Amino acid sequence: MTNYATNLVEDLRQLEAPPEIPWTAILGAVVLAIIVGLVLARWLGRRRRAIDGGSGTPEVDPSIEALNALRALSGLMNPGQSREFAIEVTAIVRLFLERRFDLRAPQRATEEFLREAAASNKLDPSQRGLLEKFLRTCEAMKFGRTEGSVEDLTATHQAAIRFVEASRGMPVRKEDRS
Repeated sequence: MTNYATNLVEDLRQLEAPPEIPWTAILGAVVLAIIVGLVLARWLGRRRRAIDGGSGTPEVDPSIEALNALRALSGLMNPGQSREFAIEVTAIVRLFLERRFDLRAPQRATEEFLREAAASNKLDPSQRGLLEKFLRTCEAMKFGRTEGSVEDLTATHQAAIRFVEASRGMPVRKEDRS
């Protein structure tokens, strides 16, 4: 065994040292890698902004978000969970109203919000009527004045979807300051 170890040590002694790489070559490679990385990052950033429309983050249509959230509520549509359903469906519609019409719906009580919506002129009278009926139905379920049947919950869910879909293509009305 000693022979192998001795031979190995002798063999290693006969090897030549690897050639030295000049520090300027190492520095040049590092600088080149940094430049390539910066150019690539800038190119990807421009490409992303072009795809996003320049905002930096993709703009998501509030109606698509609301419709997806409403469709996900189907698991809560049973009479034993009518209060939870009413809370969730109302929150989705209120958030939609804030994002789509710039109405501060999530922070307001129903009465306060309905007064603001009527005064703002951002919703037309038919939208306000649908919204008021929808919110009052949800209020009754949220505060235990009624327990929604499957038919009531389905009708409320469909009313929310219809409201969002109807508001989707409509231009946002400007405030009348006259």
